[in-house]
Formats: sequence, structure tokens, C-alpha cells
Amino acid sequence: MRRILSVFVVVALMLSASACGADAEPEPTPTAIQLTTSNFDEYLNYRITVTDDGYSSKDGVVYRNAKITFEIYPIASGSFENVEIDVALNHFTTGWYAAEYGGGIKEDFDKFIRTDFVIPTSGNYSETHTISSLAIVNYDAPTAKVWFNSVSGTFIPAA
Repeated sequence: MRRILSVFVVVALMLSASACGADAEPEPTPTAIQLTTSNFDEYLNYRITVTDDGYSSKDGVVYRNAKITFEIYPIASGSFENVEIDVALNHFTTGWYAAEYGGGIKEDFDKFIRTDFVIPTSGNYSETHTISSLAIVNYDAPTAKVWFNSVSGTFIPAA
């Protein structure tokens, strides 16, 4: 009886050990998510800072300057591929205009500048633009808001 019980225990242990060695199902590969103006804020956040930048002079004309810094940073874990963003930074105040061109500025209108940029795979990005007004006019310091004209590219969640 002991022999039969011993053989039964050995067989049971062998079966349980072989069950543990079964291949686990592979984890699914994260699916790339197409970013749009409707969903990008689930993966990226942004901050706009407007700071006074003093006065400057050009061709005998004195200007008051301000800097608009636009920052993007990830709020989801993963990587970004070919993400391009086109934004309008509205500074709301009449009389201010983009003081420098190039560096991403596509258009300059009375109350906003339009710029586009590519987000690195890390999702971290920062861009600063200077806007100016004539110093002889007492314009209010600008405030800023952003409109996202278009967002393209993909987000790949971390595995």
C-alpha cells in the first residue's frame, strides 16, 4: 500500500512540475495610437509662460519686449514618433507683434503668432518667442493662450 501511495505522490509531483514549465503567453505588443487635436492631451500636457523682457532699441525706436515660452511634456509613459504640432499662440493684446522670425514662426498677426514643431521621442519640448510693442504706447502686458491647429504622429505606450 505504501508503495502504491509513494508512486502516486511521485506521479502527482511530476505532473505538477511539468505544468509549471508551460510557456506563458507572450505579452501583447503595445498598439501605436494616432494623435489628433482631439486626443493628444491624454498623452501630452503643455504650459505657456509670458515674461517681461525689458526694452530694446532698433533704428532709434524703443520697444517693450515680452517672451512667450511654450513647453510640452509627456503625461503618459511611452514614446512619441513623428509627432508634429501646429499651434497659434494668442497674446490677446493689440499692438504686440513677433519680434523675430524663423525659429518656427510661420505667421504673425495682430494678436497671435503661428508656429509648428516636431516633438522628440521623449515628449519634452520647449520653444520661446519674443514679441514686442512700441514703448511709447502703454500697452498692457500680454497674456497668452494656445490653439492647436493640427496634431499628427503616434504615441506608443510603454510595455
